[in-house]
Formats: sequence, C-alpha cells, structure tokens
Amino acid sequence: MANGLLPQLNAEDEILISQADHHANFVTWHETAKKCGAKIRVLPILDNWLIDENALISALSEKTKLVALNFVSNVTGTEQPIKRLIQLIRKHSHALVLVDAAQAISHIKIDLQDLDADFLAFSAHKIYGPNGLGVLTGKLTALSQLQPLFFGGKMVERVSNDRITFAELPYRLEAGTPNIAGVIGFNAVLDWLQKWDFTAAEQHAISLAESVKVRLKSYENCRLFNSPQASTVVCFIFDGIDCSDLSTLLSEQNIALRVGEHCAQPYLARLGERTTLRLSFAPYNTQEDVEAFFTALDKALDLLQ
Repeated sequence: MANGLLPQLNAEDEILISQADHHANFVTWHETAKKCGAKIRVLPILDNWLIDENALISALSEKTKLVALNFVSNVTGTEQPIKRLIQLIRKHSHALVLVDAAQAISHIKIDLQDLDADFLAFSAHKIYGPNGLGVLTGKLTALSQLQPLFFGGKMVERVSNDRITFAELPYRLEAGTPNIAGVIGFNAVLDWLQKWDFTAAEQHAISLAESVKVRLKSYENCRLFNSPQASTVVCFIFDGIDCSDLSTLLSEQNIALRVGEHCAQPYLARLGERTTLRLSFAPYNTQEDVEAFFTALDKALDLLQ
C-alpha cells in the first residue's frame, strides 16, 4: 500500500503513526518517507497503552496525508478506540486512514462501513488461514488512488504498441498469477469460522487469559503489562530472571509462548523493557492448558530462582 501511495507523497507531507505500532507499519512508513521526503510523526501512548488523543489532535493539519494506526496491540492486547480516533482524524484533517487489523481480525467483528477507515489490512494467518496471504480492503475512492506495485498479466484491459490501459479494481493491483491455493484455503477457513459462535469463542479465550493474569499477580517479582480492556493476551516478566531462560524452560515442557521484542521495539521502549514474555489464548485452549502452564512455570522458577 505504501508503494501504491508513494507517487502522491512529497516533502511537504506528513505521515502519522504511533508507538503502539508493529514494525510492519512503523518501518514501512519510515522507509516510504525516506523515498519521498515526507515527515514522520510518531504519536505517544499513555500509561494505559492507549494513543494520546490530545497529541493526535495537535499533530493533525493540512499537511497530514496519512494516519496509519493499529487496532489491537500484539504486545499487550490493548484495543485502541479506533472509531473515535478516526472521527478525530476526519474532524481535524483530510488525511487518509489506514487501520492495521492484523491483531484485531480474530477478536473483533469489524463493520467496515461503521468504522469509516479508508484502508484496512490484515494477514490471513492471524485468523487461522494459510501463511503468505494478506487482505487489503477499503473505500473505492481510496483504493483507486493506489498505483500498482507490480506489472504483468491479468492487470490490464488493453495493450497496444503505444498505449496500456489498466483493468478496474481489484485486478489492476493484482499482477501475475495470484496465490490461488492460499485463497481457496482461506475461503475454507472462513466457511469453517461461520460455524462457530464468535462472541462465545472470544469470551472463552478472554476468560482463560484473565484467570492467568490473576494467578500471576500472586507470584513474587512478576510484573504484568495489562491492556485496559480484558483481552486474550498475557504480557509479563519476572524481575531478576532472564526472559529467554524462562521461555526456554517453558518450551522444553511444551508450553508455546512468545519471547522477545514482538516486532515492536518502540512499544517495548515505552514499556521500559527490552524483552517480555507473551501468552496468547485462542478458543481452542482449555483450562487444562492453563494448569499445564502453571505447572511448567513453577518447575522453571524452581530452577532459575
């Protein structure tokens, strides 16, 4: 998408992102700004991990061409009040709005019309689909502004010796042979998801995660980085214990969790940490999984403390 908008950006323009963003958003727009000379402005997040709305209002101007924000954090599970943020952006600028919904798509039923974003993007594997497939949707007026990233077959309407006419959307943005197997696989996943009670499944995963947060609070030297809303993500550290060592011992006991910077170094810097541990719960997890985690955690802590 960044390459698609690049011809419209110049040194007079400003692009807004935030400390809450994944590197996929953060790095992409920094590199885009280098190519066109545009200025990047990074919005701060507050102590509750929500984007500072006053800072957003102050940063918006006639120079703001794009605001790219994440919906849900992959670090803490914090859900931004994205609809309200978009309303503020509409009120104080004419900027295009891109919503990174990669972490939100499996947890929130998103109404595109109600949200009023110009662009919304997510990865298929974030909602149990195949790897290597992404989705970009949005308003026709916004998508029409994108220039093709690649050129080739299936994206043209007419080709002659001296003139080329591109096909209508979405075909003009989809040069070459698409990931047919991935698309078919993702369609099967979407059909499968329709069989589940979305709300009940999400509440089940949240209940497990929140119970883990409660129990972790009883552990000495454990610090949690909780989202202001109940979520399926548990982000934590143990003071005095290396996160990688703890992760290794947990992994050896078949506990799958993420350790590191979570592709979000500015976010980790805002937390005041270089690395954290993260458990992510899904509808297929059970109370037995929770008990297995705490059994493994106790064994690991006995070795490390």
